[in-house]
Order: sequence, then C-alpha cells, then structure tokens
Amino acid sequence: MQKNENNAAECGKGVLAWIEYRLPVCAFFRELANYQVPKNLNYAWNFGSLAGIALIIQVITGIFLAMHYTPHVDHAFNSVERIMRDVHYGWLVRYTHAVGASFFLLLFIYTFSEGSIMGHIRNPGSWYGLRG
Repeated sequence: MQKNENNAAECGKGVLAWIEYRLPVCAFFRELANYQVPKNLNYAWNFGSLAGIALIIQVITGIFLAMHYTPHVDHAFNSVERIMRDVHYGWLVRYTHAVGASFFLLLFIYTFSEGSIMGHIRNPGSWYGLRG
C-alpha cells in the first residue's frame, strides 16, 4: 500500500490523490513515458497486430452472416439477397466481411514474407515467427 500512497502524493492532492490511490493513472502514464523501446521500432511492427484485428473482425462478421445464410443450393442466392436487402445493416456486414478477407490476406502475406526475408523465423518448426 505504501507504493500507492507515494504515487497519490506525487500526482496531486485532493480528488486527484484519491483517484490515484484507487486507480494509479499517473503512475501508469509515467511508466508509459519512461518505457524503453528498441531503436529499430517502426510502423511495420503494427502489421501483425492489424492482421490479428482483421481476423477477429472476420470471425465476428462471419458469425453474423452465418445466422442469416441458408447453405442450400436452391436457397443460397435468396438468403444472400435477403441479407443485403432485409437485414438491418446486412449490406455493411457483408461488405466488411468481403473487404476484411482481402485485407487480412494482404497483412498475413506481408507479415510472413517480412519475417522470412528479415530472418525472424530462425529455426524450422519453431513458433517464433508465428507471434507476429
């Protein structure tokens, strides 16, 4: 508890100290400002995370589309047409799913090709390169 009390005293007095004692916001931002990062850190490091976010969006939109899709040879086209016309924002979910698939594929190919070209995947069979 002593650490939280010191952080609360450093952050301010009154309401700010009360908030800092219960939720160390000032300490979080101070730690974030002093966090050391590698010198070669650039925006290309974000592509793995973006691929993960795109995959999550694909799963979510796929679940919503699967709720309204009928996988029968006679009803498949009509169910897609119903998704586009009758389901509220169904057109947006369908197009997000379609564009998200291409976006995920591009990010996935870029991330793995960069990892193999730059030598991030060191040992065959290791999971090091799959982390992003």
